[in-house]
Amino acid sequence: MQKFKLGTFAQNVSKIFGVKTLVLILGLFSSIVSARVLGPEGKGIYAVATALTGIGVQFGNLGMHSSNTYFLAKDKKILPAIVGNSMLITLLVTIVTGGVLIVMFLFPDLVTVHGFVLVLAMSFIPLQLYNMFQENYFVALDKIKQYSILEMLNGAVYPILLLVVAFANVETLSPEIAIVLSIFSTGVVLITGWRYLKKEMHEKVCVDRNLLRKTVPFGFKSYVSCLLTYLVLRVDVLMLDSFLNKSETGLYSLAVNLADIVNMIAVSVSMLLFPKLSGMSEKEEKRKFIGKTLKYMAIIMFVLVVGATIFSEMGVLLVYGEAYRPSIPVFKILMPGIFFWALSSLLFNYYSSENRIGVNIVAAFIGLVVNFVLNGFLIPRNGICGAAIASTIAYVIIFIILIICLKKGVDNEKS
Repeated sequence: MQKFKLGTFAQNVSKIFGVKTLVLILGLFSSIVSARVLGPEGKGIYAVATALTGIGVQFGNLGMHSSNTYFLAKDKKILPAIVGNSMLITLLVTIVTGGVLIVMFLFPDLVTVHGFVLVLAMSFIPLQLYNMFQENYFVALDKIKQYSILEMLNGAVYPILLLVVAFANVETLSPEIAIVLSIFSTGVVLITGWRYLKKEMHEKVCVDRNLLRKTVPFGFKSYVSCLLTYLVLRVDVLMLDSFLNKSETGLYSLAVNLADIVNMIAVSVSMLLFPKLSGMSEKEEKRKFIGKTLKYMAIIMFVLVVGATIFSEMGVLLVYGEAYRPSIPVFKILMPGIFFWALSSLLFNYYSSENRIGVNIVAAFIGLVVNFVLNGFLIPRNGICGAAIASTIAYVIIFIILIICLKKGVDNEKS
């Protein structure tokens, strides 16, 4: 039986977190530039476009990123088949995306962004989709160095290009240009990742139907779970854009982006947690590991959330300017929710490694319904703060459900 020590796991997490911290520094510069140059309305358009791309990726991945990680962590020899099957899925999604884009042009009321922005947002979907697959290859293969390099490129190329364009000619920076730069930076990451993959594969890339029969059922359950969790996180942005204007959406998106930064350590842990837990054969070993991880993560997140809440007003005004003052109360309201969401993300990975993805689906579905209903009630009355309240309540409810299921599972085994 293979043993995993929390110390070794923490070291790998620290490496990834270190890379993400460096990327964050560049990202903050680009965020400052885009926020000041694009303004609240331009940032709102960019936020809606990227949310549309993200939803397309979530709908199109079919859960294969989780399934690939699960099976590749168990048998690294299947990498060529995993890559080939992922390419097939990406091709199919590209075709479907083209059809959806045509429908959106025929029925423009379906979306709130149009024209070239819409074309760019939809074109970005296949690239982002395969980038998601590619990142998970290296996590499953335990190639942290290669993953870290790709992550650095993924976060660094776009801010650098954005800064160059902004300083060269500020007036040329628009939501369309910002998306084009994002597409180009993702292309750089994909090319670099392919160079690394060729060194890991000793056979040619192929499509394996037998492997697909194994990965698709697991992937579909994971797909439903990931789709629901993504919608829980982003339904507020889309509903705000329907109820309010682009400027309000831009103010809210800044608060969400800053909240994502606070949650970055949990993202780093979750990224490595799933393949580690999947490699453990004994349930008791998994429970002890997730228990320790939850304990340490709760302490870390509490410190981060309290600190971020205290210094948020000074930081936002200093970095982004007076125009983004309304984002401050939104950020503060989101902080308690981010604490519980960080812990929930670890539990999601635990249930996936146990092949109990149904628990994740139920928790995420209930959270999505709560978030959707509360947004519909609170946004017209409380604006962007109402959306933050709805999200925080939904995150807390999801955590409670996951913890109850964990306790019930332990109690049932003891009895």
